[in-house]
Amino acid sequence: DLLKKSADKNNAKAQYYLGSMYYLGIGVERNLKTAHQWIKKSASQGYADAQQNLALMYEQGNGVKKNSILASKWHLESAKSGNDDEQYRLAKAYLDSEDYNQAFIWLLKAAKQDNAQAQYQLGHLFARGQGVPRDHDQAFDWYQQAMKNGNDKVVYTLAGLYDRGLGVKQDYQQSHRLYQKSLKQGNLAAYQDIARHYEKGQGVKKDLNKAYNFTIAAARKGYSDSQRRVVQMYEQGIGVKKSIKKAEYWLKKLAKKGDKQAKQDHKILHKR
Repeated sequence: DLLKKSADKNNAKAQYYLGSMYYLGIGVERNLKTAHQWIKKSASQGYADAQQNLALMYEQGNGVKKNSILASKWHLESAKSGNDDEQYRLAKAYLDSEDYNQAFIWLLKAAKQDNAQAQYQLGHLFARGQGVPRDHDQAFDWYQQAMKNGNDKVVYTLAGLYDRGLGVKQDYQQSHRLYQKSLKQGNLAAYQDIARHYEKGQGVKKDLNKAYNFTIAAARKGYSDSQRRVVQMYEQGIGVKKSIKKAEYWLKKLAKKGDKQAKQDHKILHKR
């Protein structure tokens, strides 16, 4: 067997694949202990994927006794050896502890390997000026990379940058297209942004009725910002017939959710 011969000759890649075969029971009888032995040999030679899997084995207690210290050690080794998922994992730990300088270092390593999640988080650091000087151009570039590599969450963020002209020339039409894409992903906040575009005629023809339709759609789905806006629309007759009764209905809904301002406004409206 060529793979076994190669593994016996200390080929790290072969050792990892052989270990994986024993781990999954592919072509051999499943044996977690033997899997651990081969994966550990590979990991000890700096093979990043083996280091990652060894960390998971220690973490879950597969073929070896659970050991959180060794799991952490091998997660770190895998990140150092260039595994982008582990680099992102490490960066996330630094983000959670608000060590933005270290988070930036590891996010950049993973982002350069086209890790979409890392690119998205790196965009956040540049946008907020955390661990690096604030730079909207860089933020925009990393967000775009993240979208190209399949991160769907970034669509709404990019729409906002086009909307405000941050890091890119203001473009309401492109912003509107991206908000619509985000809306199709189920993002309720996008309803309100599209409604604003119709209300102000930004990137689309001004249409107060459409503004109301998008606002009420999100309000019915429970989005608080849209519920607040729909109250104003009913109070002022924006895109819909003026109705204090319906404004009161939505204020009551907001008040039930614990909105203090809504409770106050509801009392005032009720006295009219």
